[in-house]
Amino acid sequence: MEVGLVSAALAFARTEASAMRGKTKELWEQFCEQAAVEQDPEKLVQLAKEINRMLEEKETRLKQRDEERTKP
Repeated sequence: MEVGLVSAALAFARTEASAMRGKTKELWEQFCEQAAVEQDPEKLVQLAKEINRMLEEKETRLKQRDEERTKP
């Protein structure tokens, strides 16, 4: 699979994951499993970047949620 196709697949997976959040294993966890066995260095880099992006988004969401809960 070409890097461009990997990017498109990741974008599609993000959209699908947003709709399913909380119902199944989180998408970043699935990508971690893929990265653990990926042999193609370019695909591995794409997966690592996507995992990092997803975790940063999650961290932001959790911080916002915590801030909203602590508001008087």
